[in-house]
Amino acid sequence: MTDIKFSILIPVYNVDRYLSFCLDSICSQRYTNFEVIAVNDGSTDQSAEILQKYADKDQRIVVINSENKGVSAARNTAILKASGDYVWMVDADDLIPPDALLTLSNVIQKSSPDIVTFRYQKLYKSKAQPIASSPNCEQHSQEKFDFFRSIFDKSDKSSHYTGGYVWLRVFKKSLIKDITFNESMSYYEDEEFLLRIYRTFKQNTTIVSINEKLYCFRKRLSSLMNSNRSSRLFSLYQFQRRSLREFAKDSDEYRMLDHARFLCLLRLIQLLLAQNQTSAFNCFTKVLLGHLSQVPIRLALPYLLGKQMASSYAKQRAKKTKITTRADSFWE
Repeated sequence: MTDIKFSILIPVYNVDRYLSFCLDSICSQRYTNFEVIAVNDGSTDQSAEILQKYADKDQRIVVINSENKGVSAARNTAILKASGDYVWMVDADDLIPPDALLTLSNVIQKSSPDIVTFRYQKLYKSKAQPIASSPNCEQHSQEKFDFFRSIFDKSDKSSHYTGGYVWLRVFKKSLIKDITFNESMSYYEDEEFLLRIYRTFKQNTTIVSINEKLYCFRKRLSSLMNSNRSSRLFSLYQFQRRSLREFAKDSDEYRMLDHARFLCLLRLIQLLLAQNQTSAFNCFTKVLLGHLSQVPIRLALPYLLGKQMASSYAKQRAKKTKITTRADSFWE
């Protein structure tokens, strides 16, 4: 394969504070054969004007204006419009290093994989400069189940785990042309999209993994807010529970998802107990007893000693997390 064309898809909603930085990081790429499909999802700030300004200067940027339908709808619109060989979904408040596309192009030239997975760095306010990538990096073949593990197994600290983010992967357009994001989901739409891709894998589907950090994720204060955290965790639990139905109970996928669902439930009950919500405690205790082999006894014990002990433990953990989080290093 020669002259690979990338389609960079950006859903945009009220990010005028950071949008120019994102677009600058893309337009300044050393590898130049790409298009940007930016979907303005009904922004009420200056995002639309910024997009148009860049589109007027660079013909590779295509702007689609839409009423507000959510990030999933915006991505679906962009996928339909994309004309490149490979698709990369980038969030409008994040950045990519100057050699990111060149690195990906070199990797793809060698084996034309269906998916390329890579690493990312967290972009804090006190460390705003993206790191450089190596255009000639080492690549490794990834087994299909390792792709599944990279999405759902947060306990895996090996090179497999990259997280359930679509922006950590570049997809061959032909692989995802008939796959859509679930527009009814408010949270964890990335994980469901990746699971849909996994379910379409064939014997000859190829995945390549590299250790280069090709994405800079901006850590924002909104990620620290707990106002929607219980809703997000409950949505994750529901998604994992639904997903279990797609796999046989004796499969590796089922076991991994079931474990991830339990860990999610543990985080959810910790949050509720820290907020003095104890109505679901007895139900959770029954679930915990059925999963004791999956958690260290030091984590399980406080919840087996009654509501008062469990609430005290949950509050201590919440306080510790708050103390160790440096809000002044986060972007607004």
